[in-house]
Amino acid sequence: MIGKIVLGLIAIIALVIFSVFGYLAYSNAPTVTAEGTNTITAQPDEVNVNIYISQKNATAEDARNRLAEISDELLTSLIKLGLERKDIQTEQVSVNPDYNWYNGRNEIRGYVASQSITVKLKDFNKISKVIDSAVDSGAYVSWINYEISDEKQSQYKSQTLEAATRDAKRKAEATASGLGKKLGSLVSIQTPEYGYNPYPLYRYSGAADMAVASVANAEAKQAALNIQPKDLEISSRVLVKYRVGFW
Repeated sequence: MIGKIVLGLIAIIALVIFSVFGYLAYSNAPTVTAEGTNTITAQPDEVNVNIYISQKNATAEDARNRLAEISDELLTSLIKLGLERKDIQTEQVSVNPDYNWYNGRNEIRGYVASQSITVKLKDFNKISKVIDSAVDSGAYVSWINYEISDEKQSQYKSQTLEAATRDAKRKAEATASGLGKKLGSLVSIQTPEYGYNPYPLYRYSGAADMAVASVANAEAKQAALNIQPKDLEISSRVLVKYRVGFW
């Protein structure tokens, strides 16, 4: 009876020692790293129109007040087009001195108040109407982008990340197979990149001055006449590390 107990204890100890050494050996086993990528194309489902407002006056208060009048008029006009307030993003108003270099020193000629407003459109046919609102309010369009909405981006992100992960695993398996081994357990995974670049339908490259508003808006309206949405590329990149199996 005692002999059986002793033999049982020896077997348990041996199993524990074997497991510990096996774990240590496996945890220090060689690893294989692979990169997976995936790129898809999708039609843009959103247009972002950026409108710039700038007002120069003798005092900072006058500049800010005049800019507020233009901004309120523009927002009212946009809402009348059927846009929701959540689709109109306004940046904080900035007020800065307008300097003039004279007789070896800077003199303040007045103050410039400026603000940027970005309008998100699902209906591409409203681009011209938004530009008209900017014109009528005394602002100008600084850029127009074809983009992908947050909702669609979430969907495409899941799709491309899943495909990129499968691609990374296949490459890791191929590397291990080339060594005559099987792929072991996953050590780590990183998703360093996901994204896409919006397609710029229009960019105004001149100075940020309301004196050029008529030129900028005329160019923007001309660009809006050529509405031909292009497919956008959405890509993901995944880095994985696997242990190489014993056999």
